[in-house]
Amino acid sequence: MTSLIPISQRSKVALPPVLDIGATADLKRVLLEAAAAGGGVDVDASAVQRVTSPCLQILVAAAQDVAPEEGRRFRLHSVPQVLSEAIERLALAQALGMQEA
Repeated sequence: MTSLIPISQRSKVALPPVLDIGATADLKRVLLEAAAAGGGVDVDASAVQRVTSPCLQILVAAAQDVAPEEGRRFRLHSVPQVLSEAIERLALAQALGMQEA
């Protein structure tokens, strides 16, 4: 499903193509592990082809869990159009640390 690779105080998470209700438990587990590692979290969203609101809620919770005041950063990158549109539609760009378009 997702992969977690700690590299130099940052955890890297690669999202799967389908982020639906069936992916929520694994997504939550991996993001919690990444946040608990103590460094920043880099989330590669390039493979995402379908996303639903429950997974977006988990991403928002993870972004809030990584404390920027401690020098940590949650970074969602390589965001495909389908994910970008869902984030925009639900007005979650700020909550995910992304700049509004």
